[in-house]
Parts: sequence; C-alpha cells; structure tokens
Amino acid sequence: MAAFRTNKNGIMTSPATVPSAIQFDISAKHNGRTYRIYVHMPDQAAPQRGYPVLYVMDGSYFFCAAAMQAKFLAAEYGPLLVVGIGYPSFQNKDVDVMRVMDFTSAAPEGELTKGVAKYMETELQTERIAYGGCEEFFGFIKNELEPTLAAMYHTDRNNISIFGYSLGGLFCLYTLFHYPSAFRSFAAGSPSIWWNDKQVIQALPVMRQSVESGQVSPRVLITVGSLEQSTDRVPTPRFMARERVEALVRDVRAIDNARELAADLMAIRGKNKYSVEFHMFEGETHGSAVGATISRVISFVLRG
Repeated sequence: MAAFRTNKNGIMTSPATVPSAIQFDISAKHNGRTYRIYVHMPDQAAPQRGYPVLYVMDGSYFFCAAAMQAKFLAAEYGPLLVVGIGYPSFQNKDVDVMRVMDFTSAAPEGELTKGVAKYMETELQTERIAYGGCEEFFGFIKNELEPTLAAMYHTDRNNISIFGYSLGGLFCLYTLFHYPSAFRSFAAGSPSIWWNDKQVIQALPVMRQSVESGQVSPRVLITVGSLEQSTDRVPTPRFMARERVEALVRDVRAIDNARELAADLMAIRGKNKYSVEFHMFEGETHGSAVGATISRVISFVLRG
C-alpha cells in the first residue's frame, strides 16, 4: 500500500502510480545485472493468439509515455502489452552508465566515438564507462525476460516488437541486423548510427540476404528530428568548448545517417510483409522528438 504523507500545506500525498501497471526486478543470469521491469496490462481481454508485446528500452524514462499512448490507441488499434526495461536506480548517472554498457557492441574506436565517449564520461563524472554488453543484454531479453512474461501473461510469442531511442535505437538496429527474426517489428528512434564509425551497419549485408531469400520479413521504423543537425539548438556544457560541441553535432550526422540507412533498407527486395518506414519530425530536436516518436512507434507496432 502506498505510504501517505502530509506536506507543509496539510495535504495528504502519496507516490503517483501508472494505472494498470506493475513493476518487478529480475537478476539477469546472462550478465549479472539487475533490471527493473515495468508492465502495463491492457484493459481489453487478450486476443486468441495472445497480447502483442512491445519492449521499450530505457524503460525508466519512456515506459509511462508508451503505456499511456498504448492505452489511448487501444480502441483504435487493439490491445498492446507494453514492457519497459529499466534499472532499479533512478539517478541519471547510474542509469546512463548502465544503458551505455547494455546498448553498445564494443569499446569506443575512432576520433568521433572517443570524443563522444569522453563527453559522456565528463558529463557523468566517472573515470571510465564500460561498453560492449549488448549481446548479453539481448540474451537476457530473449532467454530470461520473454519466458517470464509468457508465464505471467497470455502473450503472442510471434508478435513481439522492440523500441529504442538514441543509444537504445542503436541496440534496436543491432538486433535487427544480427537477429532479424527475433522480433516482429523494430523501431529505432534517432538511432546512434555513428557509433564506432557506423559499425552497426556492417552486418547489413547478411540481414539483406535473409530478407531477400524470404527467411525473415521484419517491419522497420526509423525516425529522427528535423533539428538534430542544427548546431545552434544544442547547449554548451561548462566543460566543453562551443566549437567542439558544434563539431560533434556535424560529425554525428543524425539526420543524414538515419535517412541513408532507411533508404538502404527500403531498397532491399523483401518478401512476405517486409516493410520499412522513415519519418522526420519537423521542428524537433534530439530531446524534443521523444514524445512524437513514442506515439508513432505505438501506432506502427499495432498496425503490424
């Protein structure tokens, strides 16, 4: 039961809750880390095949918005079980260090990536951030979390989707290129394609062969904000020269990389229901595009 307290104005208060949602922690065998799992249960009864499922990366940040958007769109598109994957700590420093490890496939290489890594380390005031844990994180999702949810809810194991934003979008693309049959739909919002000189797309040729041969037919959504390459819309941290900030924005090529990758994916001649969508949100920066992206992701997943 939620604890009530009386504030200085004599008003009884208690922690806010998300309707029809629960949370629980899982200690992952794959990497020894503890994850906080958030689940939003639809109001409607499960379809005969079970609830479609959406995994939301950075659940500590994005679960609430995704859950409420799914609730609003349920009458139009049908129910969706929204599952946020986050961490027990709510401190930004702790969350950011954990997510960097889970969403990257290798330690920084190249001038750009090392520059961004140094930026993150300085921002988080930590001497060293660990990288390269995405394979273990993927193993946790598929081999530990997915069976746990299937035992708790009537889920459709053939209709599970994944959404990630920024570095979470990089992880989403990693799973798409290495495990294109792992999920029905892949939604990458403003993905960090630039990481390690665009290392993530090195596996694209193998994924292309699988799609063109008809072995897999994933649905893919890539989004980005129209102001993500605008150097004047990015704040200057106190520990970083303005010129360096502007150089990083130009080198990251958020819009160009997203658009180019979407075009490459659209050029693949897939079979069955293979499809790719790209959307750029006008007037939105990397930070402000989150809300619009989540709304688009929910409708995209439910249309699949």
